[in-house]
Amino acid sequence: INSLPGIFFVLDREGNFVRWSANTANLLGLAPEQMTGTNGLSFIHEADRGPVAQKVREAFETGIVSTEARVVAQRGLRYYTFTASRIETRSGTHILGIGIDITDRKQAADRLQESEKRLRAIFDGTLDGIALADVASKRIASVNSAMCRMLGYSAQELEQLGVADIHPQQDWPY
Repeated sequence: INSLPGIFFVLDREGNFVRWSANTANLLGLAPEQMTGTNGLSFIHEADRGPVAQKVREAFETGIVSTEARVVAQRGLRYYTFTASRIETRSGTHILGIGIDITDRKQAADRLQESEKRLRAIFDGTLDGIALADVASKRIASVNSAMCRMLGYSAQELEQLGVADIHPQQDWPY
């Protein structure tokens, strides 16, 4: 289990660690003797703890669940995607779980969303008319409000047109 990517763990019905990988202990900053009996939910971000606790209960009932949650790790807050399955052992019913760190992906998605918001603010806020067109089809994909005012059409109407419908033929580059 120590060669697995991500983290691996087994929880009892109370959510306490029964087994774990070295990656799990390293992530949480705990020595092996500290891991035994420690509740796994105590490392889940407070805002995510309730939904994750529900998923743990669901795993015991239905057999398998997946979720995403923030983990309060030794090196700071990390985003993980978890999959957990119910298993039967000689010592009872447990949850076997794996987690993959998706922090980089989440941060990239957040940066992209912020960038798109800034671009949208520029696109919508400029006084110049802007139309974005699909290169292959030469159809209008999106317009700003200044373009709508300039041409006297709504955005929905303009997005039904092609470039040739609003641009003089002598200025076509093709």
